[in-house]
Amino acid sequence: MRGIVEITSVTDAKNAVCTVLTDFPLGSTDATWRWAEGSWSDYRGWPKTIAFHQQRAVYGGSDSYPAALWFSALGADYYDDFTAGALDTDAFWYHIPGQNPIQWLISSDYLLIGTSSSVGKYGKQGQAITPSTPSYQEQSEHGAADIQAVTAGDIVIYAERGARKVREFGYALQYDKYTTPDLTILSEEITDPCVIEMTFQARPQPTLWCVLSDGEIATLSYHREQLVAGWSRQSTDGDFKSLIATPGSGTTPAGETWLEDCLWAVAERTVDGSDNTYIEQITPVEWGDPNYCFFVDSGAGLTVDGSDANFYDGLEHLIGETVGVYADLESLGDYTVDADGMVEIGSGYTTVIAGLKYYSKLETLPLKIVDMSNRQTQGVRIADKKITALHFDLLDTYYLEYGMGANSTPKTMDFEEIISDTVKFSRVAFPFGTYVKPTIYIQTNKPVPLGLRGIFPEITYYRSN
Repeated sequence: MRGIVEITSVTDAKNAVCTVLTDFPLGSTDATWRWAEGSWSDYRGWPKTIAFHQQRAVYGGSDSYPAALWFSALGADYYDDFTAGALDTDAFWYHIPGQNPIQWLISSDYLLIGTSSSVGKYGKQGQAITPSTPSYQEQSEHGAADIQAVTAGDIVIYAERGARKVREFGYALQYDKYTTPDLTILSEEITDPCVIEMTFQARPQPTLWCVLSDGEIATLSYHREQLVAGWSRQSTDGDFKSLIATPGSGTTPAGETWLEDCLWAVAERTVDGSDNTYIEQITPVEWGDPNYCFFVDSGAGLTVDGSDANFYDGLEHLIGETVGVYADLESLGDYTVDADGMVEIGSGYTTVIAGLKYYSKLETLPLKIVDMSNRQTQGVRIADKKITALHFDLLDTYYLEYGMGANSTPKTMDFEEIISDTVKFSRVAFPFGTYVKPTIYIQTNKPVPLGLRGIFPEITYYRSN
């Protein structure tokens, strides 16, 4: 009878002391040549990735066997059974041709595999994987970085080797194979210096979140069926180290239910001279009651200190920091958190939110608008354009600043109350310079909402012969 033992010490080349790990005793302790070292150990290394595919646990890649796949026996009761056999339900292992390390596994209609030199699929359409039918097919030579890929609907998104490019991996009917289009081709600098982790948020809007090695986050608004893919970047007073999106729901402080994927971040911040690691939740997009909208980092809802109604506490994690305060639909300004984790803002406030402020910034692409009214004018060309006014389509907005580029002195729009019940079209003058390709720049650093749904410029043309 065979069994599993753990070698605890070696006496000489032919003798060793072992501990029996199986529930049954060994059939004999006599010398035998019928033994084999396990594939996984502290010495040989352990698998670096796992997936559950067709009722099997599949492990991929180790230090000693970087291109190996280990398939468990079939069935949820056998995920830990890797005893090889000839039956279709038995466990088996497979070595992908070459020695390129397996970086990730994704279960889809095939078992999708990313290695450092290529990405491919394992299995056959409509057939179960068995020990007698191994089949690996390389699909693209755009290899994968050592970062777990994510699923976005019926598409896999992964970081290419080098961790600068982000690619789709999905079936393309016109090529009758899986292809890997580059999602960063229009914004190659967005992932600089490199991606270290990715997660995908399906609700309320499909968004890919990429943690970067410099502590910032690059996000991709990803509506594949609408051919929309737009990048942006998030930074904080500190460094983001990790991020995860989990399905779920919750209840706002006002008792309203929200149905969005929860986003949790690990952030490192230097506070009061000490380095601290925080686990923070990114608040939902649909925050409900505007009294409870968090537009601060590492924020907290404050309560009145029992000994003095002018002081509000709840900021023990931000002692010594300057925070922005939002109370009863009003931005109160900046305050310093005292040694007790409190701020003195005056009495009488019902709902108070405070945290680290940040800038939200948007700059349009250069406006390239053809003057169709004079397109037949011979010998005349458009030399410059001047934006004379802007119409903003706003919703859930309290304050914004606008200008011509990041270096201009911005103008402000400050409303007496938050626009939340109806769409607001606001026309404002645009007293800035004249440019061939003007841009529109919008920003805010107040801890209040800004919902920008559209910008409609009025433009004056200047011509020269």
